[in-house]
Amino acid sequence: MHKLRRMLPSANSLFTFEAAARNQSFTEAAKELNVSQPAVSKAIHLLENHLGTRLFHRHHRAIELTAEGNRFYKAVSASFDQLYATANALERAPLKESINVSFSSVFVTFWLLPRLDDFKLRHPGLSLHLDVNDRDDKNLLRGGIDLSSRLGDGSWSGLRSWHYADEEVIAVCSPGYLEANGPINTVAELPRHQLLQLDESYRVRIGWKEWLHNNGVDVPAVDYHLAFNDSEAVLQAVLRDQGLALGWRHLIDRQLRSGRLVQPLPNLCRSGLGLYLVAAEDSPMKRGAELFRDWILEQSDAVPADRENGTGRRPETAN
Repeated sequence: MHKLRRMLPSANSLFTFEAAARNQSFTEAAKELNVSQPAVSKAIHLLENHLGTRLFHRHHRAIELTAEGNRFYKAVSASFDQLYATANALERAPLKESINVSFSSVFVTFWLLPRLDDFKLRHPGLSLHLDVNDRDDKNLLRGGIDLSSRLGDGSWSGLRSWHYADEEVIAVCSPGYLEANGPINTVAELPRHQLLQLDESYRVRIGWKEWLHNNGVDVPAVDYHLAFNDSEAVLQAVLRDQGLALGWRHLIDRQLRSGRLVQPLPNLCRSGLGLYLVAAEDSPMKRGAELFRDWILEQSDAVPADRENGTGRRPETAN
């Protein structure tokens, strides 16, 4: 314990004294501190008793610092100014920390990397270690992962979650594909086109059959032009005019706005599930992880979503 602590009734008594001395009024100090005037008067009385000296002359409806009070006020005020300057400098200093985050390859390539310069500009002292992983069942605590992402309803045992996007799936292709193959006018035309399928090994995602059914077209089977087990590879193939694929709107918003990808039909499939940032419940979050989480949530709020089109029916096998 610092020896000053033995001379004071509480640290708060210094704030009360400083406010009373600066305002030359117990009443104004009470308003500033959001306490009652008797509470200020009592705090000052206790402080004077601990110091063994009178700090204020009490006059009718007025107070005045004694010589000892004026000396004490100058010391307290100067100390507060120095503490404020130091605390302000510490608050503004870049946080030096390394955080481990785990996201799918398509999220990293299409969502995170195009925006990452903004995060680094805001937090230059933070170092990111990216674990590119398409599994939803990874144990974050055991793997040392500070932040990850999952699709679902936001409720997982042992995890805290924060919603950042709804699952909305649209059909996309490149402008070059439409130039070579002509316009697409209805959903019923899609099975005759070069469809690119995603067959993930560890996660269940909406496929073409479910998407077509959701939009009123039932087919016994879908003849795929190409099939991949990696969502980033699917979108890279689309960008190279290889065909049409299903795209998750929150991931490809920038490519749609830039014109690199186009949505030939207004139809979409809305599963009712959401994309969530997740962190281990049993481990306190690093300050850097909190900043990264808040930045993703802020960036996601800026992503526009088309709420007007699509049937909104939940696909039978969406997960």
